[in-house]
Amino acid sequence: MINASEEFKEDLTAIDWSTNGSFIVAGDRNSFIYLVDAKSLKTLDQAKGFLANKPNAWIEDLKIAPNDSMVAFGSHGGLSRIDLVKIVGQKLQPFKQVNVKISSALTHMDWSQDSSIIVFNS
Repeated sequence: MINASEEFKEDLTAIDWSTNGSFIVAGDRNSFIYLVDAKSLKTLDQAKGFLANKPNAWIEDLKIAPNDSMVAFGSHGGLSRIDLVKIVGQKLQPFKQVNVKISSALTHMDWSQDSSIIVFNS
């Protein structure tokens, strides 16, 4: 990712690698996520989070579902909202924002093995 980092306007704050190894999803300081080809390290698509371009809205954590169909991410100061984005081919499609009612900063999240449940820690 060091070679690819020049491509991003803002510092990356979270990253995850797909289960099938074909792509990476990275999140930045402005609450944007990027779908990156794992071989070429070129950005394929991007999507913005609930707090995009707001102060102190960096991506605190993001995780790709084990079936590589969706990514969940949360931004600092996100008011308990988690963004869900579908991964379709080489595109990101905003899907839903969910209020998970956490009372503090998001520190970690992970998907269940069947990609049906997300667990959060704050």
